[in-house]
Amino acid sequence: MADFHAGHIIKRVFDEQGRTVAWFAKKMHCNRTNIYKMFEKRHLNSEIIQRASLALEHDFFLDLSQVMNE
Repeated sequence: MADFHAGHIIKRVFDEQGRTVAWFAKKMHCNRTNIYKMFEKRHLNSEIIQRASLALEHDFFLDLSQVMNE
């Protein structure tokens, strides 16, 4: 199975969209410090992944599924 680093994958999509950390923190209902910490975490719980998926309108669960099937 390929390596899946949830925080880095979310950050990649976040960067591609050109969003600000302040915008993302507001959408995630947390502070900016937590966003920076999230980007560095390899493992995130499903609630965080779901909230990030909704905020960024990107299916991170699909990304995880594709990595698991490689």
